[in-house]
Amino acid sequence: MSDEDKTTDPLLEVLARVRSMDSRLANVETRLERVETRLDSLETKVEERSRETRPMWEKALKEIMDLRLEMTQGFEEARKERKSLSRKIDILHDDVLNVRESNRESFKNVSLSWSKGMPLQSN
Repeated sequence: MSDEDKTTDPLLEVLARVRSMDSRLANVETRLERVETRLDSLETKVEERSRETRPMWEKALKEIMDLRLEMTQGFEEARKERKSLSRKIDILHDDVLNVRESNRESFKNVSLSWSKGMPLQSN
């Protein structure tokens, strides 16, 4: 081999490697472009579906918030009614106790009158 062949050989080998790398790089670039295209397509689909479902979710959220407000108001109304009912039960309880006390007094008077053989007197 001549000196020129020795010098050219490594350069040709480097050139071949650069061309191989260039080819592989072009292949990677092509694949990356396909991936970008697919990603763009997916992003478009996601955005379209988001636009389709957003009104549905907004409506559902509004219904949930309205229901929460109704429930809160209903619970407050139920609390007020419970307090009112509790007061009425307390009054009824007091009335029942008063009637029982009055009946007890009346029965005492009747028993006492009968035991003495006296006629009943009306008040």
